[in-house]
Amino acid sequence: MSTKSTIRKVGFDIVSIGEAGSLVTVTEAGQILRISASSLNKWRLSGSGPRFIRVGARIRYRLSDLAAYLNQRTRNSTSSKQPPPEAT
Repeated sequence: MSTKSTIRKVGFDIVSIGEAGSLVTVTEAGQILRISASSLNKWRLSGSGPRFIRVGARIRYRLSDLAAYLNQRTRNSTSSKQPPPEAT
C-alpha cells in the first residue's frame, strides 16, 4: 500500500513532505539555529554543521536533523567536553 505525499507550507515556509519529514532552506535553518546562513555554509563545507540534504543544486535541512544537532551539543557545564548522559 503506497502512501501519498503531500506538500504544504507552515511557519518559516517549512515544506512538509509526507512521512519524510519537514525540510527548510539554509536561511530558515539559520533562523532556527539563530546563526547566519553564511555560518551554516561554512560549517557544511568543513563538515562540522548539521546533516543536510542536497536536492539538485539546492541545500535543505530536516527539522529532525537540526534538533539532533542541537541535542548533541547540549552540555551541563562550560568545561564539559562530552554531552551529559541521557536519562533513562
